[in-house]
Amino acid sequence: MAIENLKKLYFIAKCVLINNENKFLILKRSNYKNNGTADIWDLPGGNVDLYEDVNIAIKREVEEEINIKLNKTEVFAVDSRKHAKQDAQVIFTMFSSKDFDKNQEIKLSEEHTEYKWILFEEMDNYNFYLTEKRVDAIKNYLKE
Repeated sequence: MAIENLKKLYFIAKCVLINNENKFLILKRSNYKNNGTADIWDLPGGNVDLYEDVNIAIKREVEEEINIKLNKTEVFAVDSRKHAKQDAQVIFTMFSSKDFDKNQEIKLSEEHTEYKWILFEEMDNYNFYLTEKRVDAIKNYLKE
């Protein structure tokens, strides 16, 4: 399928925030969109706006969702796939960051109800709003 035949194109950016204990932050999704994804775990991040630089977008999304300002980020994975329910393509960029104020209080937006810091070995204990391929990319990245 040629990209011009798609009805929509989504750019998504997510970030693995790593603390001093080598744990990373996960967020429990709320029912604010009423789309059946409540109580599923996710990473901070979201949609990249049209004409927005993805490096700016991830910092904006993280600050909007958890009130944390990222200083430096790095990309560790990029992939794309056809959207499961729409005639659309999703381009997904995975970032990581250890460079943020770890003393800053996390304040959740309406998009999430809970947060936890976990080790990558604990990922299998949670139901994630990420494809298996993306979960594996996180595990592989954090093993290094």
